[in-house]
Amino acid sequence: MDIGFDLNYLYPDAKHSIESGHSFTGSYVINNEQRDVGVITGSSITRHYGEEGLPEDTIFVYTEGHAGQSLAAYAPKGLTIHHTGDANDYVGKGLSGGTVIVKAPNVKRENEIIVGNVNFYGASKGKAYINGKAEERFCIRNSGADVVVEGIGDHELEYMTGGHVIILRDVGKNFGQGMSGGVSYIFPSDVERFKKVNVLETLEFSDVCHEEEKTLIREMLEAHYKYTHSTKAQKLLDQFESVEQFVVKVIPKDYKLMMQKIDLQKRKIEREDEATLAAFYDDRKNIEKELQPAVIY
Repeated sequence: MDIGFDLNYLYPDAKHSIESGHSFTGSYVINNEQRDVGVITGSSITRHYGEEGLPEDTIFVYTEGHAGQSLAAYAPKGLTIHHTGDANDYVGKGLSGGTVIVKAPNVKRENEIIVGNVNFYGASKGKAYINGKAEERFCIRNSGADVVVEGIGDHELEYMTGGHVIILRDVGKNFGQGMSGGVSYIFPSDVERFKKVNVLETLEFSDVCHEEEKTLIREMLEAHYKYTHSTKAQKLLDQFESVEQFVVKVIPKDYKLMMQKIDLQKRKIEREDEATLAAFYDDRKNIEKELQPAVIY
């Protein structure tokens, strides 16, 4: 830690801006010996401002090269790390409100592995845009981060409990095991094959037909393109009027049902905690269409 990148470069450069709450922009070249880029800087934001952090993009850090492990781990709100190049394992581990971008250095690399294993493990909130493929165990235990990635390896979205993950290509083996919350939107090369190969009793695969969902997807794709100039995102945005032909919505069945029950109870009960408790004791196995159940997305 004493010879780390943050303590010697990033944190000293950004320290005054963090303490004053003013904006900071810095550009750096890093290599894979420099691990935990952004961690010390992010901890300073949290120490000064607590869970609320700073306004989005207050501390904006551009890096390029071959990032070491744990790029932007635990990044809080107000810290954005925009990396051009590739990165090792644990990108965005424990992401806590910040923004992480990994942009491919050229168009060819968009179709290759750009980040390593176990990215966004335990992320609780924040945003991320990965302009290429990720290796195995992507977004395990994600509970609230919104992430766009352009392909993933095996064991993805295991034990995910919240957030949104858009995948702009195919997935690997063992998809969604133990996923109990959150929503994923997959753009596979073959929609029907994706549904057949990845079927699980616990997950619902469905079409995207509600405007609320289409708006969410469009906004995430637009942000992905803004930060990375992704050719895949651009192509989808160009033909967004027919987006439902290319995407599969994945949502845990029990999560969807419980969220709809909570919504129904909120229509009758003002206090959220009491409505949630009432939904817990509601033993219905489905919600009748006549009740106009909420769209969960």
